[in-house]
Amino acid sequence: MSAVSLDISAVNATSSGSYLEMWADGTTKPYPGSVINFSSGADTSNSAIAAVGSDGKISVYNSSGTVDVIVSVNGYFTSAAGATSPGGYVPVDASRIVDTRDGTGAPQAKIAPGGTLNVQVDGVDGVTDEASFYANITVPSPGSAGTLYAYATGAATGQPVVNYKSVTTSQGAVIPVGTGGQITLKNGSSTQSVNVILDVYGYFTEAPSGGGVFTAIQDRLLDTRTSTAVAAHSTVSVAVGGNDGIPTTFAAAVLNLTATSQETSGYLQVWGTGPTNPPGVSVDNFQAATTTADQVIVQPGTQGAVSIYNDSAGTIQLIVDLQGWFSSDQDPATPDPTDTAPDPTASDPGPKPSGAVAASPGPMVGDTSTPTSSSTPTATGAATVAGTFTNAAGTPQQNLSVSVTAIDGAPDDGSEAQEPVVGTTTTGTDGTWSLTLPDPLPSTLQALADANGGVLNLAATAGGSASDGTFLIGTDFLSAGVAHGSASTAASAEVRADTTAHTTPMHADTVTTDVDNAPTDAQVALSAAQRVANDPGNVTEDNTDLPTWQSATGGISTMSADTVNGTDYSSATATPTLASCVTSAQTLHTKIVYTTVGEAHAYYDSSSTSTSGRTPHVAAGPATPTTG
Repeated sequence: MSAVSLDISAVNATSSGSYLEMWADGTTKPYPGSVINFSSGADTSNSAIAAVGSDGKISVYNSSGTVDVIVSVNGYFTSAAGATSPGGYVPVDASRIVDTRDGTGAPQAKIAPGGTLNVQVDGVDGVTDEASFYANITVPSPGSAGTLYAYATGAATGQPVVNYKSVTTSQGAVIPVGTGGQITLKNGSSTQSVNVILDVYGYFTEAPSGGGVFTAIQDRLLDTRTSTAVAAHSTVSVAVGGNDGIPTTFAAAVLNLTATSQETSGYLQVWGTGPTNPPGVSVDNFQAATTTADQVIVQPGTQGAVSIYNDSAGTIQLIVDLQGWFSSDQDPATPDPTDTAPDPTASDPGPKPSGAVAASPGPMVGDTSTPTSSSTPTATGAATVAGTFTNAAGTPQQNLSVSVTAIDGAPDDGSEAQEPVVGTTTTGTDGTWSLTLPDPLPSTLQALADANGGVLNLAATAGGSASDGTFLIGTDFLSAGVAHGSASTAASAEVRADTTAHTTPMHADTVTTDVDNAPTDAQVALSAAQRVANDPGNVTEDNTDLPTWQSATGGISTMSADTVNGTDYSSATATPTLASCVTSAQTLHTKIVYTTVGEAHAYYDSSSTSTSGRTPHVAAGPATPTTG
């Protein structure tokens, strides 16, 4: 045999985000590629078609943590080129043959706990003389996790085909057809009834001839994380034909679709690129901020391309991995021997044509740099962050409340939102503070860390009042490696290894009176920042000689972040305010003034947050000021 059709279940996982790869044993592991994505706390399943090694085995790689893997075989493909044995694939126009929610192809009723439903397949929507057929199974909004069986009517139940979660779950599956041309669906739950949706894409022939021959090829065709995310309610076209020795005319492509970094819940639709509209079927139902994978066998369209539609109200990142292709009606496969899989040692194996979206291979979903033997993560327990707050003269500031927030929680669209609070603590007599993060993290924070390789980017802010009421504030940007133990990642281990705490000075948080209007071009030209930018010898863009504060008037010697209205606050002592927000108001300034402070922070491939401008704690009239 050359390849096998499999159902794969990942159960008892310990990692907060991992994936499996499968390939022919005895050959080099392809890079990149995946067949299933999973996390701890939820059993996950998917289908795949994997090449088999000369020893009759496949290899399985788990990216992080430990996991139990269940592999069930649906069938196999012969190894003789151009063979005409049973099992050739015949694509059909994708259609929905069962939807128990509205009575399509079955009674309008949920399948009871432990109950079964027989479904007629033979003779429906172009399926005929089939031994098995390929469909996408969806369990919509079940309420709690469970399993679903799909097997030939009259045969043994076998292993579950779908491990569904508490939310809508979908998965491709090859299902054998039994007595009377029917299959049987069985609800594995003993406590809840479930609805089931069945969308058919094609079938495998029972006759000794007919249908397309399968050729196993693993390659990444698209990864929008290295280009542009797929916008809400929009389509990308991915070229399959013309790559990896595949002709532009062929029967079907076997693809694994992975959606990640979703802004909202939704699903994908996939069909052959061309004038046709998306079919009324779905694959890869997903939730916001999750990573889900779903196999699909799809008939190509114009020039061997397929279209994928993001049916959600937010952007998504999309990864498309090729598992193989079927020739048209037993045409012999003609792989190009010179077109090999990407070299796993190469940093970028090169872009693949993908229609509307440029794509180049990148790290797999959930992948972080594989730690070397000298940097294998061994840390355990909750992460701790710490630092010191002083005034500008370096004197420790004590008894100040420190609020630690997750800065990656800032919306990517630039809109304002409250950053998630991780925790609060208080500075000691020496100005030091520390905070042990919750373990486990709340789900909102865990999602941010999972999207950033097990690292949480944070801001620690302390504030207080000088003796005359002027507000003093300091903000320290830092990171916490929250993944540990069996879920450790290289990124988290590296952050934990960097134990250097920052010392952060506090400055007066208000506007200055020496800049009444936007600076003139002449003033900008004389600025220290502009001089650094114009320095031809500064090829590394070293900004270490820049002052922390710059006035549009006066020389560098007079520049001070701590001089406000002629008062120098560099040695001022910050005392805690009586409440979390200042309860009295004083008008400090009423003119429109020019002041800009910009700062941006990013770690690995995380989202970044940028703060621009100083936020004065002032308000018009008697309104209560807000902290920024």
